[in-house]
Amino acid sequence: MNLKEFIDPPKQHRPIPFWSLNSEVSSSEIETQIRDMKKKGFGGCIIHAAPGLKTPYLEDDWMQAIRKAQEAGDEYKVEIWLHDDDRLPSGSAGGKITANHDEFLAQALIWEKDGSNLGAEILELAIAYTKTNPDGVIDILEEAPEDLAGIGVFYVHRSARGQAHYNGEGYADLLNPEAVKAFIENTYEKYTGRFAYDFGEFMPGILTDSPQVNPTEALRGEDRRGVLSFPWSTSFAKYFEKLHSYNPIGQLYHLISGSEDGFKFRHDFWTAVNEGFLEA
Repeated sequence: MNLKEFIDPPKQHRPIPFWSLNSEVSSSEIETQIRDMKKKGFGGCIIHAAPGLKTPYLEDDWMQAIRKAQEAGDEYKVEIWLHDDDRLPSGSAGGKITANHDEFLAQALIWEKDGSNLGAEILELAIAYTKTNPDGVIDILEEAPEDLAGIGVFYVHRSARGQAHYNGEGYADLLNPEAVKAFIENTYEKYTGRFAYDFGEFMPGILTDSPQVNPTEALRGEDRRGVLSFPWSTSFAKYFEKLHSYNPIGQLYHLISGSEDGFKFRHDFWTAVNEGFLEA
């Protein structure tokens, strides 16, 4: 960069902030704020649907606002970046992905250390049991013993609906290729259908932000806290077996044991999570 560019840098070397749209979006306000950003020295913005947004996300009024932003970007020679979701993390399309699709709700594999604390409804979702021996060694039990006192339980938990963060829905299962396909169709393909010939210098692209699978704590919102949980999906066990040539169910206790002989399984498990996330 030469001295002239340092004093008056091109747009790609200027700040490009998140621009949170958190009320009713109007075309006139869109143009006014982009013009003001240009006057204040910004190189553009990243349009971000934020809490408080009243304009229906991805519907016609929203797309008209994006069109106005694109036109203002061209006029004022600033970059208008798109964001791929309503709030974050990316992956739910503002709740549209899981609406009417229970199979697309995010899942977690939860371990409860004492199965006697669980109700019958949860126990129906159990896939394996653990027993801690007097020497501290943990064994896996694939069938439920009659007495669950002190018996650990691995069960599959689905993310709750009714979360305001996802407009009354829940987060999507990004280990499920069909859910990811629905997300792409509802965001990237919708934007491409409207702006295919506008992407370029002043509309460089679409930003994704923190798409994720369930962290090893608990799911967002009204879901239970303080339990140990791991990423999971309906077809994860089959995917794991395809990748590593053995079934993971009988080895799940290694996720909680921390033993050295479980190192390979833990490595294989997180490899399957990573590869499945990338492939989906």
